[in-house]
Amino acid sequence: MNNITYCSQQYGLNINVKKTKLMIIIKKWITEGQLYVNQSPVERVSHYNYLGTLINEEWTNKREIRARIGKARSQHQSDGGLLQESQPLP
Repeated sequence: MNNITYCSQQYGLNINVKKTKLMIIIKKWITEGQLYVNQSPVERVSHYNYLGTLINEEWTNKREIRARIGKARSQHQSDGGLLQESQPLP
């Protein structure tokens, strides 16, 4: 990470440690693993919401599917049952 920090600083960019997260995605579970930016540890997370999609260390999509079903249910309930009314097709 020091190389990334050094190169980004060459272009006037700074890495915000508070906004940076670490996730290790691998088949074998790894308990250790730490990343530092400017001698500050980067927070390790087991799951993360990236561009509206839940990603986790196990690389499974159970949480993502549950989240999307929940969003669809709440949207359907807020529509007031528009899709439940029977209307003749043209």
